[in-house]
Amino acid sequence: MLFAVQIIQAQNFVVIDSLMSRLESSKDTSKVNIYNQLAYEYRKSEILKSDSFAQRAIDLATKENYYKGLGYAYIHKGFAEKIIGDYPASIQTFRLALVNFVKCNFKPGYAAVYNNLAGVYYIQSNYVKAQFYYFESLNISGELKDEIGVAKTYNNIGAVYMEQNELDKAIQYFQKAYSILEKADPNQAADCLNNIGTVYQYKKDTIKAILNYRKCMEINKRLGDKKDVSSVLNNIGFMYAESGNYKLALDHYYESLQIDESLGDVHGMSSCYGNITNCYIKLNMLFAANKYANKMLENAKKYSIKNDISDSYKYLNIIEEAKGNYKEALEYHKLFKAYNDSLFNDESKNAQSQLEGLYIKEKSDKEKLISNKDDEIKKIKSKEREKEFSQYILLIGFVLFLFILIVYVSFFLIRRNRYS
Repeated sequence: MLFAVQIIQAQNFVVIDSLMSRLESSKDTSKVNIYNQLAYEYRKSEILKSDSFAQRAIDLATKENYYKGLGYAYIHKGFAEKIIGDYPASIQTFRLALVNFVKCNFKPGYAAVYNNLAGVYYIQSNYVKAQFYYFESLNISGELKDEIGVAKTYNNIGAVYMEQNELDKAIQYFQKAYSILEKADPNQAADCLNNIGTVYQYKKDTIKAILNYRKCMEINKRLGDKKDVSSVLNNIGFMYAESGNYKLALDHYYESLQIDESLGDVHGMSSCYGNITNCYIKLNMLFAANKYANKMLENAKKYSIKNDISDSYKYLNIIEEAKGNYKEALEYHKLFKAYNDSLFNDESKNAQSQLEGLYIKEKSDKEKLISNKDDEIKKIKSKEREKEFSQYILLIGFVLFLFILIVYVSFFLIRRNRYS
């Protein structure tokens, strides 16, 4: 399996080498486009290089007033800031991307920005804002008849519902996305499979969960996608932990953590710390569990990952209770409850339902409008055909009249000549 990954990485370097060789002869907007492509190629393997090429694209596109290229450069820059955990900067950068797409009226860019903004709010557990921006993106992709864009957003909406434990809605959106992406975009299709596996995992359907994870892992390794390989390793590790095989679970978690550390992925690292903590709790290795719970808490507080702050307090409560330190355990339980209640309240869920309802209503209204316009067009065409038919009958009548007139005149002249 490692050999397969190395092959894909070599193929990526071929693409990168090709882009680098074209840089020397490229100028102006073409050069901006190449910088943006390089930023994209490096975004899931070497985030600092991705950020560097995005900044070069920004500098050159600004000089050239190339708004579309500048919009994409800001998206790549914002993505890098999101990965390293600078969420306020990431949000601001994505908004700059939107400004530039508006300047050149490039609507596919709007959808891309809204998806990325939603992604930041999702990580921060602000599910209402995440859903708002995902549905905004979905509306634009629908207007543009961009099936791939629609599918990607379906996948993202499913992820938010999964976080809210609305599993039936989540799997519905994931399956909608996968049916579109299966042939069109293997990378995104793999993400769908991973998410579908996770939903089945939550539903305690181990066989379907593992089946989808394995399919996902196969695609990710073929594509050489480190970030997604890490995510699936985490999920497979969880399945081993659920079955009580903590040794194999820890092997997968540490492998995932190593990848996340190499990428500087703070959210991924936080998830690994939590999973490792849970394994050590189950093994009653409380010193090691405490170490990783505090690593998780430190990381989550540093980057304002509220969901992981809540989980850290939950783990620390369990650890202190197992040690017999009930006073400390109670304090951690209070902190856990306070964070948990703020994340999962009814008002938040109702707001998301309203957003989904608004999207469905807008879509229905648009479909009715299109249908009405189609009916109007049919009526106009029908009237035009009737008008054309009437004109055709008049023309035939006129031709017949001329013919009869000519015959009559000819007959009259012949008769006149005969009697003269």
